[in-house]
Amino acid sequence: MEHRRTDPYVVASSYGPVYGVLTNNGDDLYIIDGVNTAEHRYDLRRGLNGEAIVMTRAERSAAATALRQQVGEVGRFYRVQ
Repeated sequence: MEHRRTDPYVVASSYGPVYGVLTNNGDDLYIIDGVNTAEHRYDLRRGLNGEAIVMTRAERSAAATALRQQVGEVGRFYRVQ
């Protein structure tokens, strides 16, 4: 049986406020870059480094919500506000 991750998965940079949200079992990556104040989305099924794609407002909102929820869970675990 093939393992499929259905929930968004958050990754974080070790050098600054840069976070990513992997969705669709790791096929899509949304990046919010607090260092350069930029957002990016990539389809990781295309090309060696993925292909940049344009996000809709709804997709951006869903990714930001997933990011806030998971970063919030980490903060609560470590009792950081």
